[in-house]
Amino acid sequence: MGDYLTARLNGYAMLAIGLILCAYSSALIIMSGIGIRIMDLVVLTMVSKWSWSFTKAKMIIEIGIFSIGWLLGGPFGVGTIAFLLVIGPLIQPFMNMNAKRLSLKNYGLANTSAAY
Repeated sequence: MGDYLTARLNGYAMLAIGLILCAYSSALIIMSGIGIRIMDLVVLTMVSKWSWSFTKAKMIIEIGIFSIGWLLGGPFGVGTIAFLLVIGPLIQPFMNMNAKRLSLKNYGLANTSAAY
């Protein structure tokens, strides 16, 4: 089935599917409150301390890390830029969708009013 799926989808469609799956899985991990990556903990701290939106804090962290990597000579491509611009803005809507449609409690972002 894997070869069939790969043959039917071009690279950009696979990139889009991967980005959506990554954003959704990040939302689930953050909502669980366990196993949160250190970058996401920094974002959650920025949200709680400074009342920033989750998306704004996530984008600042992601752009900062990307910039440091680029200044140090790291490579980047279409996937890197797509990840940078898509993942941060998609996590919060996925958390909202999980909370409303699936009735999942958000243990990672306790004060959801600060996330908007």
